[in-house]
Amino acid sequence: DNASPEQQGKLFAEKLLESSNEGENCALLAGMAFHFLTNMMAGIFDVRVHPVNQSGASSKEVLDIDVYLNKKLGFTAEIKDKNFTKEDVDHAANKVQLAGHDAMFFIKGPKASTSLTDQQIRKIGQEKGVRISVIPILVFYKTALGLCIDGVEALIAWEVVTRICDEARLKQTTTLAVKAVATEIGLI
Repeated sequence: DNASPEQQGKLFAEKLLESSNEGENCALLAGMAFHFLTNMMAGIFDVRVHPVNQSGASSKEVLDIDVYLNKKLGFTAEIKDKNFTKEDVDHAANKVQLAGHDAMFFIKGPKASTSLTDQQIRKIGQEKGVRISVIPILVFYKTALGLCIDGVEALIAWEVVTRICDEARLKQTTTLAVKAVATEIGLI
């Protein structure tokens, strides 16, 4: 197969998002995107993808994904690939505020649904002094991949995938699905 690494990466994401695995596929792709982006930046980054649906289980976790720059919180993201409410957004914004941070990503998967508009989501954050960037997972992932593709080799990307699967303690059904997609498109 003569697909470029960028084409392979996009196909991987599209195929992976055909199922949700309780939001774990979105968390994996968002974690990969943050790894891609931070590899281009100066400084020491630590991308932490927390177990799905357990954000806040540890006092050290802010949201579903926390990215530290030189040991200081740089980015934080809430990932939703299911129905969510105003209370969910409010809760996430509160946690960001309590962590002393003023911005967050709100990354929506294809199965995310809500009665809230993106503008209403941002307004909830504004009321707490938290800037919320709302973005669909595929847009976020493809943008990150496109910005850094020169530095992303399939093997390096696969190392990131396996590390996130381990760190986020993804379910075996998810990791098997990830491997099946990666094998199908020739990533591994």
